[in-house]
Amino acid sequence: QYIAETLGISDTGQTLVYFCMDGCQDCEHADELISQHEIAQHYEIKKIYRSDTDMDGVFIDENDLLSTIFDVTWYPSFLICRSGEPYQIVGKVSDQKLLEILLK
Repeated sequence: QYIAETLGISDTGQTLVYFCMDGCQDCEHADELISQHEIAQHYEIKKIYRSDTDMDGVFIDENDLLSTIFDVTWYPSFLICRSGEPYQIVGKVSDQKLLEILLK
């Protein structure tokens, strides 16, 4: 409940929590995939940046607490929250697999 409130995840609908880092080429590629395939039409997207990020106006994972809780070992990684379903973590997968998971 604390994590849902902190991230603003609603009890209804779908939320995609996107663990990313500034300057990450794989994250930039994931941004392109998300944009090209209009993933934002299916999910409310919440980006969380690593604790070493020095950017204003973004959600920063202080002390890498959330990435530790969800065992994020690869950037980008995604936490998929669908109403009434257990959450799902997606780390390093092919573009095709990522899209298959996100668009199911």
